[in-house]
Amino acid sequence: NTFLNLDQKNARKFIRSIFPKLYLWAFLISLIASLLIAFYKVSFGLTIFIVSLGFLFSRQFLVKWINRVSDIKSKSKKEKTQFERLHSLSVFIFIIQIITLILIYSFI
Repeated sequence: NTFLNLDQKNARKFIRSIFPKLYLWAFLISLIASLLIAFYKVSFGLTIFIVSLGFLFSRQFLVKWINRVSDIKSKSKKEKTQFERLHSLSVFIFIIQIITLILIYSFI
């Protein structure tokens, strides 16, 4: 939706601004939730803690790696593949996190 409604320059600025914030807030909220839910059921708290680490990993590493490859003007086939893999990894982690949180919520 971002790339459909904004030109490439502004879409890039928006994406690079929003995802680090999204991952930071998701990390903090899930970290707090893991501590609170651990009092109810330790395994749920541990699972949500692992989810929070996924948000932290995405923010601290994946976003930087994706941006570094994305900044390359004329990408080789190898660099295009690297971008696709990194982006796919970030999407995969995010989907697993959402599914995990939905499953835990359904058991509480």
